[in-house]
Amino acid sequence: MSYNNEDVSNEKGFWLESESLNSKYGFHDGDLLGSHSLLIKVVEKYLVPLVPPECQERIEYYNTIHNPIRCDIEVPRGICVYITPDMVESAEFELRYKEKV
Repeated sequence: MSYNNEDVSNEKGFWLESESLNSKYGFHDGDLLGSHSLLIKVVEKYLVPLVPPECQERIEYYNTIHNPIRCDIEVPRGICVYITPDMVESAEFELRYKEKV
């Protein structure tokens, strides 16, 4: 995996890769952002739109200590998106706003 495990509050970002949707250990075993709900939001917002439609329709959510967002069919490898701290902050804001509505 080519993730940068730096704290997302600094100026460094990290890569989300499609193959993580294929594995229960993907996205650093679900611990990439320290919060499953934030990880799900970031993946839904920035990575899922890049995968083929047939994969988008087969996204599943798991209540687990491992990766909480996966696809039940094989997602093509090599699809990736660079996530900046601003992108994480935007997703976090959406989560907070949704909780208050």
